[in-house]
Amino acid sequence: MRLPAKAATVALFALVSERSPGVRATVYDLDVELQQMTWMAYTGRGEKPGNFTAGTKKGDAALSFVRGGRPVIYENLDSESPEWYDPERTSYKTFASCPIWTNQGAYGMVTIDAPEANSLTEGDKYLVEVVAEIMSMAFESVRNRPNARPSNNAKKGVK
Repeated sequence: MRLPAKAATVALFALVSERSPGVRATVYDLDVELQQMTWMAYTGRGEKPGNFTAGTKKGDAALSFVRGGRPVIYENLDSESPEWYDPERTSYKTFASCPIWTNQGAYGMVTIDAPEANSLTEGDKYLVEVVAEIMSMAFESVRNRPNARPSNNAKKGVK
């Protein structure tokens, strides 16, 4: 799954980078047993993205979002931000995210972020949503093959 995830981040980066300097695109994988999401691939700004772990404000919010959230965009985090956002601990001022999921369960998240407020738009949120939909098909295809190793999602039946 790392190759499709990398292709997804490269595509998002290519579509957004000319009008959003310093953008970073990331695909996260949900690990149900460990109650965390870790990045599978990212493209763009050199900083490695952080992971999301249950038991932290940011981790709990991200895990909840993946299990039932709708695509979101925060165009200017200085004027409106989620409860968990800490400007001292992040290098971005805007982001858009969408869960990766199917009727079989949640698989992770696609997100883009950038250090310049208002450099991402509602249209970018839709691009993230399209990429998340494509990634959901890839996860579903790989994780439901008869000879595939069982994923944490398949073992737990995450809904």
